[in-house]
Amino acid sequence: MLKSKKVIFLVILVLVFLGLNGCSQKGRFYNDYSTIVSQSNHYTYWGRRASMEGSKAKIEYNRFSGTDELWDIESKDNGFITFDYFSDVKSGKFKCVLISPDNDIKTIFELSGEGVKTLEIEDGSSRVKIVGSNASGEFEISVTTEGSIEVKPSYRFRDD
Repeated sequence: MLKSKKVIFLVILVLVFLGLNGCSQKGRFYNDYSTIVSQSNHYTYWGRRASMEGSKAKIEYNRFSGTDELWDIESKDNGFITFDYFSDVKSGKFKCVLISPDNDIKTIFELSGEGVKTLEIEDGSSRVKIVGSNASGEFEISVTTEGSIEVKPSYRFRDD
């Protein structure tokens, strides 16, 4: 009886260790170019509350690690896109990036702060992603465009 309890305890301990190790590995994505530009998302949240309406988003996150796409952007010509943001990072590392059709990464904001940032956008498909490493906090961001640019919430945030 005592031996079986020890075995069960060791199995549970190993599973907990593997689970925590898997979550912490997503933190290595914070500066990993290939993971950030990837078409797929790799993320864990211990808690998340999000609201998105078109080109506006407000997200509170707890222990977020990995990458998560907010918007798909289609541009028929070169134009400009403006981000109005507020970010309050309580712990960890957190940033929001624009990924161009050529997979160039431009940082919109990193860590805490507020401001307005206008970036030139190229013809083609771009994306806006958030990237975190064990980050907790909240942010609000809105997008306005100049030119033939369509901003659509990522598939996870769409109503259709």
